[in-house]
Amino acid sequence: MLKYGFIENVDYWEILPINSEQGKEFTSKMTETPKGFYSKMSKTKRGRPAKEYILSLDCAKSIAMLQRNERGKRTRQYFLLCEKKAHQQGNEQIEALQAELAIYRRMEQINSLRRKLNAEMRILKEQLSSIIPVQLKLAL
Repeated sequence: MLKYGFIENVDYWEILPINSEQGKEFTSKMTETPKGFYSKMSKTKRGRPAKEYILSLDCAKSIAMLQRNERGKRTRQYFLLCEKKAHQQGNEQIEALQAELAIYRRMEQINSLRRKLNAEMRILKEQLSSIIPVQLKLAL
């Protein structure tokens, strides 16, 4: 675990026997926070004492991808496919948002043009209203 740069109690936690004091402490604190626990090897009747671990998702993914066997290969392919799908979905969302943004920009341009035309129309109406009374007086 240390060879690949994983940090105990951050990337992985050793599971302690529940019947031991440390195991009881571990299980009670595991619900609170998994950090700050110490390890203790479990005792077995044969061979080297076994260790069991709880792994973070990133740690498990890294270990699986490091394995040089068929299962490791399938794991790498699976995660590469997941990343590819996430990238495609991200691109599709970006394209959809860009299209929506273009529509909003065009709507803002139309609204701006409408405001300008309305302002010009008011000016022309005022000019027309001042011209008509003068022409009526001249006609009389």
